[in-house]
Amino acid sequence: MAQPSGSPGVERPIFVIGCGRSGTTVVFHALAEHPSLAWISNWSNRFGDAAFWLRLAKLRHAPGVRALGKHGWRPRPVEGYRPWMDCFDGFNRPARDLDARDCSDASRLRMRRLVARHLAVQRKPRFTAKYTGWSRIGFMDCAFPDASYLHVIRDGRAVAASLLQVGFWEGWRGPSQWRWGPLSQEHEELWRASDGSFAVLAGIQWKLLVENIRAAGATIGDRYRELRYEEFVEGPAAALAELTEWCDLEADPRQAERIAALGVRPVGEKWRESLSVEEQRRLGTALAPSLEALGYPV
Repeated sequence: MAQPSGSPGVERPIFVIGCGRSGTTVVFHALAEHPSLAWISNWSNRFGDAAFWLRLAKLRHAPGVRALGKHGWRPRPVEGYRPWMDCFDGFNRPARDLDARDCSDASRLRMRRLVARHLAVQRKPRFTAKYTGWSRIGFMDCAFPDASYLHVIRDGRAVAASLLQVGFWEGWRGPSQWRWGPLSQEHEELWRASDGSFAVLAGIQWKLLVENIRAAGATIGDRYRELRYEEFVEGPAAALAELTEWCDLEADPRQAERIAALGVRPVGEKWRESLSVEEQRRLGTALAPSLEALGYPV
């Protein structure tokens, strides 16, 4: 697809995507440690472009930046929605997946300029970002037709249990008032058969989004890749080495050191601790075909 006039050069960005609570943050932070990748920072997400240029450019070269620490004021990669919403107001919480019809030339140009500014300030050749929810592949491809999409998939029962424990989950109000649109007949039947189980509704959210992302990914060939979160945390260095090759990035000699600093570790089946035996049964029954199709034992 031809880019609009004045579109800045941006080559092969990498987007880490998936249902929320699937481990996308862990994988994204590991990938973002690569020395060739720029990313949306805590600064640009909080303060916007104007402050981003001034503050990050100065802080990058300030003495003692490393001493500020991982969780201090040092710029670090985040799942930043504000910059994308500055490009397209509906990016964060659409009721359906965003696709090509939603991407105007103006939005496309703003997104490319956004990425180009981060590349310039951070002095990197490539860009990576993370977002969760709908695939948005059709939408993002309008601006970045050579982008790659890494879909992080986690056991739907673990995702459902985690969603029930975060304040931003909207399923407590029921499927008629959540952000994922009306339930399909199949999902409505699962919800009713569970006697209104909120754990099952959270599982339906996982199922809905995983199916959406996989369907969109199937349309773009080898620019789409899936990664099981459980396999990543079992062997993060090996998994990241494969991802580095898939992204066409040079091997990072400090990869093992960087991964160790992130503290990536397996979590087992902790989700069972937060769900009653009955809720585990209902959730397993509702998600069984999807779990089995993805290789998760039921």
